[in-house]
Amino acid sequence: MNDIANELAKLHVLHGADFVKQLKTIVDYSGFNSVDGEKCIYAMGGESNEDFEFLLNAARKAVSHGYKVYILPNPKGFRSADYIFVRKGTYKLYDLKTIIGLLVILSGEIFGNVDKYLPLQHLLLI
Repeated sequence: MNDIANELAKLHVLHGADFVKQLKTIVDYSGFNSVDGEKCIYAMGGESNEDFEFLLNAARKAVSHGYKVYILPNPKGFRSADYIFVRKGTYKLYDLKTIIGLLVILSGEIFGNVDKYLPLQHLLLI
């Protein structure tokens, strides 16, 4: 887990093309395995985590929109996003949040204040 934690930590300081390259490095990490019974959803353990079912439900919704979804581990010591979505060569980092009882996927700066939301058609409500 230390290797992937180091790779995730690098996302805090990278920007632009280097940030996207790092997302690709993480997705190519050998520790990801297909989630049993799911198409295009990959995880690195964590299936026993109490929040995993919420993460899996949102991932299923993203898959229905054509994404491959990588559910990220939660390393100790720093904040990390929950997902990397991949579609048509585009890599996106997402975090799942609960807002007034609804789960939505947020886009924007996850390492500071999340103040940008996806357009309504891109919100993944479950």
